[in-house]
Amino acid sequence: MSLFTDFSELKRPDTPNTYLVAPGGLCQQAEPDKVSPVIRKSPEALYRRLTGMVELRRDWIEMESDDENKRLTFVARTSFLRFKDDVDIAVLPVAGIKEDEIGAHIAIYSRSRIGYSDLGANRRRCLSLLAQLPTR
Repeated sequence: MSLFTDFSELKRPDTPNTYLVAPGGLCQQAEPDKVSPVIRKSPEALYRRLTGMVELRRDWIEMESDDENKRLTFVARTSFLRFKDDVDIAVLPVAGIKEDEIGAHIAIYSRSRIGYSDLGANRRRCLSLLAQLPTR
């Protein structure tokens, strides 16, 4: 059984304790909080970079990865109360990109396991990840 979120079928709860970054049109039943920028890396290089970033964090525990499909899921612990949040990442090729250009999209879905509000923890986590990546 795969732990990965199917972004195309993703349905978000009515609670404000999730954050979604995705390229336009990926999620058919959910509106992203932020549209994914084009990352200036090949999908393979971006996936390796993200895997390395997760491995370096002591408060992030990798649950499952799929190198072939460039998918990664992990548990992040919040710094204050140590709540567990689930994070799912997919690295996607950019449609219609020129052959001599490199670029990839990233989809990130970060959500709290418990509680109604996350005090912005999922948003900060997603935006922090994006800030560490070279965008166009």
